[in-house]
Amino acid sequence: MDAQEQELRQSIVQNKNTRIKVIRISKSAYKDIPKEFIEIGEVCKKGDSILIYRVDRLSRNVVTFLSWLEDLNNREVDIYSLSEKLSFSKNKLDFIQAIVNAQKESALIGERIKMAFKRKKNRGDERVGRLPYGKKYKRLQNNTMIIEDNSDEQWIINIIKNNKNKIPKIVEQLNNLGIKKNGRPWNANMVRRIKKCF
Repeated sequence: MDAQEQELRQSIVQNKNTRIKVIRISKSAYKDIPKEFIEIGEVCKKGDSILIYRVDRLSRNVVTFLSWLEDLNNREVDIYSLSEKLSFSKNKLDFIQAIVNAQKESALIGERIKMAFKRKKNRGDERVGRLPYGKKYKRLQNNTMIIEDNSDEQWIINIIKNNKNKIPKIVEQLNNLGIKKNGRPWNANMVRRIKKCF
């Protein structure tokens, strides 16, 4: 994301009348329009532009996004894709086609993942996909894979289970200790799921 932001910033010719607001969005834009997009669109005025790195970073669902794009276009707010050099107001069909292509690619990736999972199940693999938090794979000498407790993660699960504080306080404590879950800081949903499952 840093590299994408740098490219976007370098492409803007700044003058005293240019306002820049950078918003990083890392969530999926496949099923719904992220609320950040809706908020950006609502505050844009006639003549404003929304600059994106690539069309597939904006959307992979043409049906969901088309009315949003048309609304912005009707208000004379343009969306410009830097990589493809596409403006929605000037290259509408090419812009829509880029979303359709991204949607096709996303569907193909999904099909390949499902096929891989099906193959693993047919092969008899004990677990398909990511293991639950607190578990890990262990390879035995005969190359068989088994699942066992991950002692580091089980320790954290016990901290959460036995902690009498409210969830926001537990999140704060874990993050203050520098403990991460799969490389990411803890949030309320992560803690809630562990309390519910264990």
